[in-house]
Formats: sequence, C-alpha cells, structure tokens
Amino acid sequence: MLALRVNDGALLGLIGKWLRAGILEEDGRIEHPESGTPQGGSVSPVLANVYLHYVLDLWFERRMRTRYRGQSRLFRFADDFVCCFDYRHEAEAFEAALAERMQKFGLELAADKTKGIRFGPWGGRHNGRFDFLGFEFSWGRGHRGQPTIQRRTSRIMFRWLNQRSQRRSLTWSAFNRLLKRFQVPPPRVVERTTGVRRLSGLPERSLKQRSPVKLFGEHYRAACA
Repeated sequence: MLALRVNDGALLGLIGKWLRAGILEEDGRIEHPESGTPQGGSVSPVLANVYLHYVLDLWFERRMRTRYRGQSRLFRFADDFVCCFDYRHEAEAFEAALAERMQKFGLELAADKTKGIRFGPWGGRHNGRFDFLGFEFSWGRGHRGQPTIQRRTSRIMFRWLNQRSQRRSLTWSAFNRLLKRFQVPPPRVVERTTGVRRLSGLPERSLKQRSPVKLFGEHYRAACA
C-alpha cells in the first residue's frame, strides 16, 4: 500500500525493518510477532491510518456507496469511524459486508463498540445516541423548536474511575466533588458555525468557476479492485 505512493526504496526498507523488529517484554524476553505494527511504536499510528485508508475509506467510496439507493457517508478518525445511511436495510447490508472486508485484511470489529442505531431529525424518541471522539451525539430541539444535533462531552473519566473494582464505587455527585477539588476546568464549545470568514483581498468566484475537490487520485483505483 505504501509503495503505491512512495518510490523511495530506502524508506520502504526501513519501514519493513521496523515491522519485523522484535518487541522487548518487561521480563527481558524479545518476541517477534508475525503480523501487525509494534505496540507503542511512533510509526504505528501512521501505518494504521494508511492501512485503513485503503481497507476502509477507498473501499467505501468507490465500491460500496455506488450500491446504495439512499445517501451514505463515512466519518473516520484513526481507527474510530461512523457510517450513516438513509435506509436501515442498506446499513445492515453494509455491516455484514464490513465484517467480511475486515476479515480479509486480518482485522476485526470490536463487538462492544459496534452497534446500529436510528439517528435522524424525525426519529423522536426512537432516536439513539452514540459517542465519537469524546463527544456524545444526540438529536434535540433548537431555540426555535427545529430538530438539531446536540453534542456534549462523554466524560469518559467517570467510567474509568468506576472500573477500579468489580462494583461501582463512584457516584456523579462524588465525581463532581473530585472535579471541583482538583480544579478541572469545564469544557467550552469553541466551534463557530454561523458563517464562513473570507480573507480580504481575495476575488470572489462564481459557482461555475468553483471546481469540486478531488479526494482520490487515479493511482487509487488499483487499491479498490
């Protein structure tokens, strides 16, 4: 996959040595895994991101989206991703195809983190909630009563602290006291979506002059075969 865009043989050889390097365990043993990237290696996140780009992103964009009648979207950051579909039967069909695709490349989905939910502006009480990149997403009502997506932090630290024993040992009130004691600042929403700021001095282009952004080049086609 790297060789599709990297022509430097020395760099490819160095990465190959990195993948074949042994892992030093705490007891002094050196293990040589047959596959995968070294746990904790600085190059591992980069290689995993490249791997999923071909395994998941291009496959979804070039092969799967053309099969569906409704709209579909994929949002991925590192190894976390969310897929959206207009129709339930198409979402279920994709989930089955995804498991087969992952198995083909030696990957598997985390069963405890994978689920299908209804999520739309008119779903009402049937809508579900999901966590993505530290935020919980849900549907609610805006200031004028219109359906809008609401976001709040997952506060995942509360769950981590409760995993210290087999029984739940921390309540929300006690957790809030801890935050106050250690002066943990509350999260602030800093995103602005009211408009797009245009730099001064740049000419305004008409719609005919604006060309769509090409996310995938011609050399990617071979990876989707």
